[in-house]
Amino acid sequence: MKPLVRKRELIGRKLGDQTLVYDLKFHMVHCLNGTTSVFRKHCDGATDAGEMAERRQNEIGLPLDESLAQIALQQLLDSHLIHASSVVLPIVPSHSRRVIAPKVPRGDALPIPVASHDQSSSVCGKGSVKRHSRR
Repeated sequence: MKPLVRKRELIGRKLGDQTLVYDLKFHMVHCLNGTTSVFRKHCDGATDAGEMAERRQNEIGLPLDESLAQIALQQLLDSHLIHASSVVLPIVPSHSRRVIAPKVPRGDALPIPVASHDQSSSVCGKGSVKRHSRR
């Protein structure tokens, strides 16, 4: 699996360690936490999930599990921020927050699915990808 980031019809802004992405095609705003932002940055079509986790681990100096990269990539795929045709994700067993939390760097939100919100007043918050639709 070597995902490729979608570049067309997206506007992105860096906000501290988070990235705010507006999708012009689907009229959605996505707020990516630091870990998911880094994984998205490395979606160049030549880097797999294991290599992404290793790069992130080298950047922050803490051990990361490849399953965290796979979860983040699945969220990016579900949010249409990476190309679906370029990704064949392996089936990752579902984990609870208690299982994943010890693997996440301190200060970073858990890279787990976050429900969609229609509230435009709170764009970024906890979670790896938050989606906000425009009505």
